Order: sequence, then structure tokens, then C-alpha cells
Amino acid sequence: MIFDHHLLRKIFTYLNTDNLFFVNRVCKDFATSLNKIDINLPSIKYIFSNIKYIDCIYGDDLKHTKIKKKYMLKLGIKYGNICILNKILSIIGKKYLTSNLYTYALKLEDYDKLNWLKMNKCIYNEENRYNAFQENSIKLINWFVKELIWEEDDFFNYMKENQDKESIKWVTKSVPDLKKYVCEFAVQLRNRDLLEWSINNKFKLSYNVSTCASVIGDLELLNFLYKNKCPMNEWVLTEAVAHNNYDVMEWAYEHNCGIDSYALLYALKNKNDRIIEWLLEHDCPYDEDIVNIAYKYGYEITVNNIL
Repeated sequence: MIFDHHLLRKIFTYLNTDNLFFVNRVCKDFATSLNKIDINLPSIKYIFSNIKYIDCIYGDDLKHTKIKKKYMLKLGIKYGNICILNKILSIIGKKYLTSNLYTYALKLEDYDKLNWLKMNKCIYNEENRYNAFQENSIKLINWFVKELIWEEDDFFNYMKENQDKESIKWVTKSVPDLKKYVCEFAVQLRNRDLLEWSINNKFKLSYNVSTCASVIGDLELLNFLYKNKCPMNEWVLTEAVAHNNYDVMEWAYEHNCGIDSYALLYALKNKNDRIIEWLLEHDCPYDEDIVNIAYKYGYEITVNNIL
């Protein structure tokens, strides 16, 4: 027997009667057909908006229904309340507490359900934070910033997807530890405008920022950082060598970034004869360990020469 939502409306009127045998029988028959009914139909809304419907249909197990367990909490978030969510959780367990449930609660701007998910240790990911910003609700953003932990990768992924300056300012104000990453991530994203805005808004320039510019091989950004007095050290040159970027390597040397043995080590590993020769000609320091490593890669190093 397959029910449509019009018939369900009539059936639900019997739920107010004392004929529990009839109610249970009808609900069990309905439950067997749930896999054939669109979960967005009004009949589903009726079920998940009242705990007695859940009790009638599911009881304490799922043997009478083919509905997928993963849909039950989604429907509970969408149509139910905390009591219904607790009931569903007692039936199916916490295995199905997945990050997409935060998305449904976010769209409803339902803080009770958001807190319920957090209390029950529902997993979350950076996509949930993006959704908070996309809903353009300061309250939602505030909830995520204050209630859930922001990791470095989470913040980078957020900036990658949503480079809104005011949102970045708001997040870093709420989570001060993230401020140190703003300029670095702006460089990684090759966003000159965002980098300039970050500097003007007093976000910190660091060695990591200049190193990132070297890694991506962007001379324009390196010149911009140099003019804005971004700290630079030997790792600007070393990363240029590691990525076989001859032009950035020369730029780093000309701008007194320093040079150390790690640069030669990377050049040997990459077997880049041109860079190895350049490093030795510019007195790159090396020790006995580097000499042995060079031999391993097929090179014999003597002072200022490569044989």
C-alpha cells in the first residue's frame, strides 16, 4: 500500500483518537512505503513536526520502515524540535551526526538546533563556516566564531572562497590568533588588492609572507613587499632554488636576503646544474655533509667549482 500526502492528512486525524491499534497499523503501513515517497512532501513534514508521529511510525526500532537513517536527522532539523531530535537520536544513534546537519540548521538560523548539534558532538568542517557567511548573518558568523574552533587551514580555505575584506576583519577581530595569517594567505592567493588592504589595516608582515611570495615565484609581489618593509631572510632565496626559479633567486640575492647551505642542498636534489654553479660562484656556504650529499647525487664539489 502506497500513501500520498492527501491521504496522510486524513489518516493523521485519527491520531487524536484512542484507537491506537488502528493508528499503529496505518503508520506501520505508511512507514513501509516511505522509501517511495519524496521526503519533501507535506506528509513528511507532518510526521517530523510531532513526536507522537515518530513514536507511532518507528517505535523503538526501524524494522517497520525503509527510510534511510541519514535522512531522519535532516528531517528532524528541518521540521522538528529538540524533543524530536532527541527521540530520533535515541533510535538511530550518533553515527549519523554529520556536518551537513549544521547547514540545515544554519539556513533556519535556529541556534537551539545548532547548540544541540554541538552538544552532541556533531562533526563540522570549513564548509559550514562558508555557509554562515553566505547567509550574511552576523549572528550566525558570531556563533561559529565563538562556539567552534578555527584552524589555520579552515581560515585559508575561507579566504580562498570568500575574499570579503569586512568579513575577514570581523573574523580576525573575534579570533585574534588568525591575524598573523592574513597577509600570508593574501600572498598565497596572489591577491595584490587584498594584500595592500591587509597592510593598510595593520595586519602583520612576517618572514612567512615574503617566503610565500618566493614559493609562488611572484616578483611583483616580492617588490611590493620589499617596498613595504616586509621582513626577508635567506629562505626567500632558498625557496626560489627549491622551485627552480632562477629569476627570484637572483632577485633575493640582489636584495640581500641572504644565502645558506639549504639552497645548495635543494639545487643538488633538483640536479639543476645552472643553479648549483651560480650558488658556488656566489660563495654559498656548505659543509662536509653537503659534499657527501653532492657525491650521492653525482656531483663532486670543490671550492668555487663543480666538476
